[in-house]
Amino acid sequence: MIRRPQKDSVWSMFLSLIAGLLLVLPISCSTIPYTDTDDAEDLMDAGRYNEAIAEYSRSINLLPNNPAPYVGRGYAYEKLEEYDKALADYTKVTELTPKDPKIFVIRGLLYDHMGRTQQAIEDYNKSLFIQPTAEGFYYRGLDWEKTNALENAIADYKRAAQMGNADAQARLKAMGINW
Repeated sequence: MIRRPQKDSVWSMFLSLIAGLLLVLPISCSTIPYTDTDDAEDLMDAGRYNEAIAEYSRSINLLPNNPAPYVGRGYAYEKLEEYDKALADYTKVTELTPKDPKIFVIRGLLYDHMGRTQQAIEDYNKSLFIQPTAEGFYYRGLDWEKTNALENAIADYKRAAQMGNADAQARLKAMGINW
């Protein structure tokens, strides 16, 4: 025969559980600074990229669905010229936040730096589909110009210039084009 706990003993177990959680809570809260990227950003500002990567990695291990430390770590990898690792982190962010146009611009810039112009254009296209921005048009314009698609480049520069992008305005002026 199974003996059921009496009401007093259920209450007692409940109180023990609550007390146990209250004792553990301060210990688990001590991990919160590792989920905050402030320390890693300070290390980045000091040029201590390997240490920043370690901090960002700690944050990722604790909260793997938080995109911020992936972006920070990706940038640290870029600074160390470890482009494939940076690309992996930025790609993870595109999976976590597929509707954020900025990450596609960031990854597009990395593709440009890696000499992968067509993939950069694809990322700028994704960014512009989500939300047209002056930066997206400007950087895609640069890539169109690299590939000798001058009509496309000029059209993108004009859109960026109309949105207030000073670099696009200067580029058009240098090309002798009024916008």
